[in-house]
Order: sequence, then structure tokens, then C-alpha cells
Amino acid sequence: MEVWLEVWLEVWLEVWLEVWLEVWLEVWLEVWLEVWLEVWLESGALRSLRTVFNGRARLNQARI
Repeated sequence: MEVWLEVWLEVWLEVWLEVWLEVWLEVWLEVWLEVWLEVWLESGALRSLRTVFNGRARLNQARI
């Protein structure tokens, strides 16, 4: 029983950490950066980067 519990906890923690890292670090940071960049670009700074950023967003959407 102890071995099964230990294996289950190890697998659960591994899966949870993987999901957490993917969701939190990848998605949350991407959303935060997107909002930050959009605000920054809307402020008038480096408007030429908008086409590059929008192209990246489209590539990300196509990947999903």
C-alpha cells in the first residue's frame, strides 16, 4: 500500500507541476506580455512592431 501511495503521489505531483508550469508560466506570462505589449504599442511606441507581434499571435493561434 505504501509503494502504491508513493507512486501515485509522485505521478500526481509530476503531472500537476507540469500542468501548472505550462498553464501558469506559459499561458499567464504570454497573456501578460501580450497585454503589456499591446498597451505599450497603443501608446505610440514602436508601432512597426505591431505587425511582427500580430504575426506571432496568429502563428500561435494556428498552432493551437
